[in-house]
Amino acid sequence: MAVNPTLFTPLRLSFAGVFVLLLFCFSTMVEGDMFGLFKTYDVHLCPEVKGRLTLKGEPVAGVMITRNLTFWDEAPRVDTTVSDENGYFSFSDVVIQSKKPGDMFVQEFRDQEIYVEFQQQKYLLWFSSVRGYEPRSEYSKKLSSLNCALEQSLAKFEFQDKQQENLKFTAVSLCRWDEDYLLFKEYDEKYL
Repeated sequence: MAVNPTLFTPLRLSFAGVFVLLLFCFSTMVEGDMFGLFKTYDVHLCPEVKGRLTLKGEPVAGVMITRNLTFWDEAPRVDTTVSDENGYFSFSDVVIQSKKPGDMFVQEFRDQEIYVEFQQQKYLLWFSSVRGYEPRSEYSKKLSSLNCALEQSLAKFEFQDKQQENLKFTAVSLCRWDEDYLLFKEYDEKYL
């Protein structure tokens, strides 16, 4: 049996190599390994939130607090809660499923906004744009202790990124903290 020498020309071998490479890449992508294109990720939009509303030292009870969360897909996710008789409020953590983190052309950002409307005035309790999709303990710590005095000025502040010493996170809030809080701008408004 004679072998046809034209079957093994460099051009045919390169096409065969490309075909085998594409077949390999597609099969690994279907499994979710190659570039993560078909993999579904847990996107941590917001950790658990705990806070307290006061006005001149007195609790602000029975008012609705709104949390608005968005991811790269820009689909709004809004939930609300009501402060109790002592001004305390909370929200559970929010995790969604998304394929976007596997897209090499996507930069993941999560916007977190928490506000209250009280006596015809809107107050921004928290706003931050968080990079990435994984939970960050720095945000969990801040959002678990939102002590918001409504008479305070709205402020932009920094807090330390514990994974990279030379970087800081920023947020805007009426709330204040005793540690890991560097205020660098105050506003006259209560809501931006």
